[in-house]
Amino acid sequence: MDNIKTRIFISNVDCLENGALFDALYNSVSKKRREKIDRFRFESDKRLSLGVELLFKKALEDCGIKYDSVEIVYGKNEKPYIRGNKVYFNLSHSENMACCAISQSEIGVDTEKISKADFRLSERIYTDKENEFVCGSKERFIRLWALKESYMKYCGSGLSIAPRDIEFEFIDDIPHYKDLSFFEYETEGYRFALCGAENAEIIKVNLGE
Repeated sequence: MDNIKTRIFISNVDCLENGALFDALYNSVSKKRREKIDRFRFESDKRLSLGVELLFKKALEDCGIKYDSVEIVYGKNEKPYIRGNKVYFNLSHSENMACCAISQSEIGVDTEKISKADFRLSERIYTDKENEFVCGSKERFIRLWALKESYMKYCGSGLSIAPRDIEFEFIDDIPHYKDLSFFEYETEGYRFALCGAENAEIIKVNLGE
């Protein structure tokens, strides 16, 4: 348990559109997660909820932790933790992509689909200095939002922190905020940001296998 590397498990959940596969995997997760899945109205949300739990299960197994033995508790601002275990995790999803980050230290992860950017929000969520960095770029807009979300999830605060109260600085294109480390990754049209580690191993998972 002492040599757990920081990892981000990612998967496209489109394969869960297969009803038989969804049902089989649905029955493999905890009752609490099944109840959460059942509360969602839309099938796309059900797939994402199942997907992040399956990645969490995979991450635990890779750490030698039995999924069925884990009890989730909630800390400050309702951030989830594993009771009695100094392994930290965080979940995120966007569009069709699910991810689970796991580490030996506090982390926060976010994923964003690289699609249209609503620049009307820029003045509300970015500082003047950050808007100079964005400069009308969709990619930078989404990149910066993923970084901010990763920090808010690291804190477990959600949007209780005003996004404009967080100001990133980019030095040689490397993001800086407070004394924290950030890791970024892009694949399949999605942007990932991890707060709390400067390096992470990316593991792509095929949920259909």
